Amino acid sequence: MASSNIINFAKNIVHRKKMNEQTIEDADGNSFVEVIDVVTPQPLKPSTPIPAVSDINEIVTLQRQHGNVYQVVFSWRGKIYGMKIFFPQVKRLTRKEVNEAIQKIYPNATLRTYFVTGLKYGEPYINVNVGDWSGTK
Repeated sequence: MASSNIINFAKNIVHRKKMNEQTIEDADGNSFVEVIDVVTPQPLKPSTPIPAVSDINEIVTLQRQHGNVYQVVFSWRGKIYGMKIFFPQVKRLTRKEVNEAIQKIYPNATLRTYFVTGLKYGEPYINVNVGDWSGTK
């Protein structure tokens, strides 16, 4: 008897009589609460017309740059971080040059290691622009 009440309770927790009326029953099958929704929602309408697929012009071509992507590992405020940074120089950078770039992003960071790595499409990286990079102070 008790197991059938539990099964009925599990199957019939909420009975929908109408779209805006619900009854919640207890474990014995007795009506516990009846909820009636007085306010009916209005259907949503788009505020601006949705453009057709042919109207979307989101393709952007970025300026091509030659350089290297470095995987940089450093510690900052007691935690170890790693990130990929693009440098516009084709030559291998010195530890001092990489450390200067890290200091601009994370002041007082300690450079642990860095090495040239590849970049897969869609991976996040920081771009050190040609105009922003001086190489020395």
